[in-house]
Amino acid sequence: MSQLVNERSARHVEAAKGYFDDLAGGWSQRYADDPAMYARSERFYAGLSCYQEIGRRVLDFGCGSGLIAQYLSKKGFVVTGIDVSPEMVEQANSVCDIAGPAFLVYGGSGQLPFKSQSYDAVISSSVLEYLPNPMETLKEFRRILKSGGTLLFTVPDMRNSFRKKERLKRILMLFPPFRYFLKKSRWNEGMEYLRLSCNRFSIEKWQRVLVESGFESFPAPDEQGPLVMIAARAK
Repeated sequence: MSQLVNERSARHVEAAKGYFDDLAGGWSQRYADDPAMYARSERFYAGLSCYQEIGRRVLDFGCGSGLIAQYLSKKGFVVTGIDVSPEMVEQANSVCDIAGPAFLVYGGSGQLPFKSQSYDAVISSSVLEYLPNPMETLKEFRRILKSGGTLLFTVPDMRNSFRKKERLKRILMLFPPFRYFLKKSRWNEGMEYLRLSCNRFSIEKWQRVLVESGFESFPAPDEQGPLVMIAARAK
């Protein structure tokens, strides 16, 4: 049974890698001047600033093309970005100046390539929803974080009306005719996203998983949109 689970997890990681490899070419152009991406970067900067001083070491897990990592680096944090998609990392390195963040490719499972207690903070923007075993990754975050270190991540806020509509779409995708129609339409990318976004947890469940992974979870904010930022401290 465990071998079957591991094989399914590996296939899911490869599918997510392929999905983002395909998107990488236009990712920076899509979001570089997007006010929503600026707001997301500022949101992480504001969150980090509540718990960490400028100059602290930050890991951006699932950095994509590096837009948030570069923003935080320019604000004075020492940032490393890591991503499962080699194409995304190539994009990040191509636009990053020599004094900016370092970007690395990660295999998608197992131990992160960093020493224990080597980071002051970990951020992750809309990534944990894709992971077949999020607790494994959260435990790795705890390992590489210093005691009292900060974890900030965004995930789908299931209290939001848009996410409730997505829940209905995910149910409809179980039916082959509807799935075939979506695959042939302009909504194909959205369908693939919903297929790969496998962790649609409530905030309460995320908080329980955090505690089980060695974190103290802070109270979640009220619903403000389709994404919620969850903050926690390494015990």
